[in-house]
Parts: sequence; structure tokens; C-alpha cells
Amino acid sequence: MTLIPTNALKAALRTRLTAATALTALLSGTTAVYYGVAPTGTALPYVVVTIATDRDAHVTPTRELLYTVDIKAIDDDGPTAGTIAAQIDEAMKTDVDVASWGTVDQWRERGIDYEELDAGKRYYHQGGTWQIRLEQV
Repeated sequence: MTLIPTNALKAALRTRLTAATALTALLSGTTAVYYGVAPTGTALPYVVVTIATDRDAHVTPTRELLYTVDIKAIDDDGPTAGTIAAQIDEAMKTDVDVASWGTVDQWRERGIDYEELDAGKRYYHQGGTWQIRLEQV
């Protein structure tokens, strides 16, 4: 049975981002990279990774999957969030290594830049959306 590599992709992205010392030096801790949502009470700033979509690519005879991945910094200071977003871009310039799958292609599709208010406090979200195409090896 072929397993969909979503968990392996999550692990590979976290490994890539936490290994980027220029990025983690800007975060509240060297492991401040979370999947989906940070735990309640997590110190700012931090990074959140979300797999927005995944689908079969249907472009080769082998199994290929195309993932849309959002990676963003969250902070209460806009310029700091922007600096972190630039380091996310740097960390994602080369293909991620996903166990038992080969990364066929990876590219930044668009930016993420918005603000939210929660209980009167402003949070800045900055980063990007990547397309990651994996092929079963």
C-alpha cells in the first residue's frame, strides 16, 4: 500500500525551517515552527506551516502529488514579520527532502501579507505559498 506522504512532508518542512539558523535566530525559540496553529500562549514571533491543498498531479505514470503549502511568520511587529518572511524565502530556495518521495519541483507561488486584530491586539502574518510536487520513488 502506498502512503500519502503528508506527514513526511510536514516533518521535512519543519526540519528545513528549524535548521535555518538565520530564521530561528529571529524567532522566540529555535523550535518555534508549528503546523497548523501554534499552541495557546506561544511567545511571538513564530512560524506556522499549513498544507492548504494536495492533489494527484497525473502527469507521469508514477504517483505524483502536488501540495500547496503556506508558510508564514506571525508577530505583533510588522517589520519583524517581514524580516522573518524573507528568511523563510531563503530557507525554501532549494527543494525539501521528503522521505521515500522525490521532490520533482518546488516554487514560491505568491506572498502572504495581512493583519488581524484579536482582543484589541494586532498580529502581522507574512510569508508565502509554495507549490511542492512530489514523485514516489
